[in-house]
Amino acid sequence: MKGSEATTMGVSSQQSLLPLSVRMAKLRTIVEEKPKKRMGEN
Repeated sequence: MKGSEATTMGVSSQQSLLPLSVRMAKLRTIVEEKPKKRMGEN
């Protein structure tokens, strides 16, 4: 593997990590909001 290819892979992995962390943050807020909504429904 060439150095340029490794750099490209590193950049793409960093770009894919950002949306993942954003997705995890959204998931966390959804998980925290769901019990509140369930309590409100009950």
